[in-house]
Amino acid sequence: MVKKETMIMDPIHGFINISEYPVIEELVESKYFQRLRRLAQLGPTSAVYPNATHSRFAHCLGVMHVFLTLFDAVTRKEDSFPDLEKKRMIGAITALLHDVGHGPFSHASEDILDRNFGKFVHEEMTCSIITDTEIKDILRKYGIDPQSVCDLINHIDSKEWRLVSQLISSQLDADRLDYLMRDSYFTGVNYGRIDLYRIANTMEVWHGESNDPFNDTAIINNKGITAIENYILGRHLMYEGVYFHKLSRCMELLLQKVFKRAAELDDAKTHLSKVIDINTKTTPELLYKMDDYSCTGLFHEWTHSDDTVLKDLSLRILERRRLSSVSVSTEKYTKLGAVKIGKLPSLVEAAGHPADYYYIEDSYAKSAYDTYNPEELEDGGFSPIGHIMTPNGDKLQEISSQSRVISTLSQIENKKIRIFVPDEVLPGVNEIVNN
Repeated sequence: MVKKETMIMDPIHGFINISEYPVIEELVESKYFQRLRRLAQLGPTSAVYPNATHSRFAHCLGVMHVFLTLFDAVTRKEDSFPDLEKKRMIGAITALLHDVGHGPFSHASEDILDRNFGKFVHEEMTCSIITDTEIKDILRKYGIDPQSVCDLINHIDSKEWRLVSQLISSQLDADRLDYLMRDSYFTGVNYGRIDLYRIANTMEVWHGESNDPFNDTAIINNKGITAIENYILGRHLMYEGVYFHKLSRCMELLLQKVFKRAAELDDAKTHLSKVIDINTKTTPELLYKMDDYSCTGLFHEWTHSDDTVLKDLSLRILERRRLSSVSVSTEKYTKLGAVKIGKLPSLVEAAGHPADYYYIEDSYAKSAYDTYNPEELEDGGFSPIGHIMTPNGDKLQEISSQSRVISTLSQIENKKIRIFVPDEVLPGVNEIVNN
């Protein structure tokens, strides 16, 4: 009898088999995983790159596929690997479910979710969904402890699960590899193209001396260094050209502001609670109805609001009406001082716009790769799965010591401050900032 397979066609990885493990197929069909179809992977980035409308659903399938690709490539080189099939299956499940707790529009809604109950953390919500919903029942049906999946997500796992945890979340993991490849493809840029199979086939498990902290972790042999250089360079360029693009950042900040404004107004007028009830702690069931589509429906409603700020912010989001911006280096920002910077919000107010919503400072810093610091061992902050290591005889070296490209990139920090204001205020801001 021919075994029936359920394959999903993916433009990045080709066919993804979701029926290899029956539990995977049931999880994909669960309502909480299907919700990910209604969450854009890149939030409002389609305002810049029109084809960047791919979903977290597709990304999570891709992460599962990449995890299996890496895991199989690494473990097939081992003479034996304890509990291989169990670790392979639970690793694939964890990779599949790692993003099910995200709110609408990526991180833009997180500031108002649970604002009266502490900070909303999507990893915690992911674990709540895994342990408290139908997903728990599906996992238990196949003899899988839901908590074991959460432990992998939170890196609360024993040494014997270290490799699985590393391939799911580290500086070289299935999540980053898929989102860089996928985001590059759908935005149309060329600098996130990664040689996945070269990376996978140059990974191997390290077996050092008994006290070696990197034992049982995946390392890259010397044949893979060039592929890793390309991966880290691609990540650097994706942050420069896509993730930190000024319009993409502007739209995400406007989303944060429109949610903030709606939360401050009377719910009888905004109907925010139809989607996000700020007076109730978010549960998996409440999160289920929160997605990009339901929030966009609210934005359309708010274009008819009596509140001019809520109306204008909603129109800006729907009609792609950006704020203007000026970039300031951190050094110059510090040099300008509190007095000069303090004048900028008043310019916005003088133009008739409340500064709380129309004067936005956006600061961020990101390095493409964090180098290994042996002193972290003494500080207790060291994680052996957090670094990319390469062999040097019977010892390991951190990869930046083997590659001038990676060493240089690790010292470059994408660090900027952008100030967003309405168009008519920009000349006054430029005059203060540039003089």
